[in-house]
This record gives sequence, C-alpha cells and structure tokens, in this order.
Amino acid sequence: MFEETPKRIRIIAELIRRLQEKYPDTLLDRGFFADEVTVFPSMYVFEDTEGASSTPTARRGMYEKTLPVIVSYFVKGIRQDDLYEKGNLLLAELQHNIEQDELFREGGEGGPNLVIRYGMTDDTLVLYAENVINVELTYNFVYSELAPWAKQPRRRS
Repeated sequence: MFEETPKRIRIIAELIRRLQEKYPDTLLDRGFFADEVTVFPSMYVFEDTEGASSTPTARRGMYEKTLPVIVSYFVKGIRQDDLYEKGNLLLAELQHNIEQDELFREGGEGGPNLVIRYGMTDDTLVLYAENVINVELTYNFVYSELAPWAKQPRRRS
C-alpha cells in the first residue's frame, strides 16, 4: 500500500496554496481552460505531463524528476495600449508570488523542501480578447523521489 503522498501532488498543492493566499478573489482551477474564459480574474494551473521527465540517479531506486507547470492568469480591464507595461508588471508580480523561497518549502517558511530546484522557463503576454490579457508563466520543478519498490524494507535471509 502506497501511503506517502507523491511529491508531484504536494508540489501542485503548494503552488495552489501560494496562489490562493496571494490572489484570494481570483477563480483558481487546475487543468487547462478548454472553453472561452468568462470569469475575471481567473487563473489556471496546468501540469504539462508531455514535458515531464524522469532520470535515474546514482542511488538505486532514486529518480530525479522534472515537472513542467504552466500558470495562466487572465485579467480584464487592460487596454491594448497598456499591454506591455501592465502585462510585465503582472508577470513580475506573479513570479514574485510563486517564488517565495529557494527550495519551494511546503506550507511556507519552515516547512520541508519539496524540490531540488525550480525556475521559470518561459513567460508570455497575450492579448486574449478585447481588454483581456493572459499572463502565462512556465515553471520546471525538479525533485527526487524513490521508486515504490525502493521504499519497502529489505528482507533478510
């Protein structure tokens, strides 16, 4: 029986906790927006499973995994003339609110480290509709995790 919550789930839960704390009045949803976005402000957290990777380490049963995550933030009321100025301010604010500590501590200050490293790999500003901007950040979270079989106590003969 697998009892420990996988780090992947804990990383996403911590990311959502940070976003909810900083953006309490924003609709926050997991997954990708499939239909037209109609509620503003709104935010979507999408795990890019196609971009995820796993590499064995020197320790038997230990893997270094990379989880790409896209955060899309839709804000209404930004004119096209202000797209870059206000959009870049929103990008910087969103980045600051996600990157609160170096090792992505669970529960904030004093919690356990969830990752080996993480960082923003892409940022995008898109005029989504008239007076609506989509601020999008992509993060790679790199963490280590034991294979399920490596967590079992060894049998002695």
